[in-house]
Amino acid sequence: MKKYIGKSIITGLLLSAFAVTSSFAVDRDMSKDELVKVKNEYSKLLGSPVLTLNKGIDHGKFKQIEVEAKGRRGSQKFNVFVVNGVEGVAFFGKAFTKDGKPFDFPKDSSLIKNGVAFIMGNGTEDIYLVSDPECPWCQKLEKEISSEARAKYKIHMIPMPLAMHPNSKSVLYWVMSAKTDKEKSERLHDYMTGKDKTSWKSFKPTDKQKTEIDKTLASSLKAAEELEARGTPSIYNKDFGKMSFKDLTK
Repeated sequence: MKKYIGKSIITGLLLSAFAVTSSFAVDRDMSKDELVKVKNEYSKLLGSPVLTLNKGIDHGKFKQIEVEAKGRRGSQKFNVFVVNGVEGVAFFGKAFTKDGKPFDFPKDSSLIKNGVAFIMGNGTEDIYLVSDPECPWCQKLEKEISSEARAKYKIHMIPMPLAMHPNSKSVLYWVMSAKTDKEKSERLHDYMTGKDKTSWKSFKPTDKQKTEIDKTLASSLKAAEELEARGTPSIYNKDFGKMSFKDLTK
């Protein structure tokens, strides 16, 4: 598997030609039967029980298939490309448009927006932040985010408490039990900047609060997976493209 993924740059260059020249007028979603057929044809590559062919698009000149690999540390997704009319050859990696943009599957915006726990700031430009209150780099971001960024962006918070941080979920119960987005933002800010590191310890959510917050956190996890967040903090623009730490701190 690694030897194919390792060639993603070459694959991207090869397939960019198809991305540029195809008009995509014949784009259509692949059926489940078609995905099964591809899985069977490339059983030595895709037949592992840890691999799932989630969806595919037939672009006319080639097929693009999203494959999900499930492991102990969660799931990872990657693309497989099969050139129509060329049997027995599959490419693992990325394709690019002539403008240099990754040729990816569109994100499910409803799934992502449904995973937003609350909104921070009053800016006019939407961005999405996958964060863990106990993550040191998330705390660094919260401390260093510029006043210009706070004024510019409306930050849609997608919490992703990591297993390595045992107190994160309890902190989030305290944060998300607040009544308004403003209060939630203030609690999170105070905890992450060190202003208030103790209030969460004495907070005990009611059964109703716990059920509602757990439901929100489950939706947040699905949103983070759809965004393909590999860790925290992960920042995305309004079109769900990746942003850097410096975009908010400079």
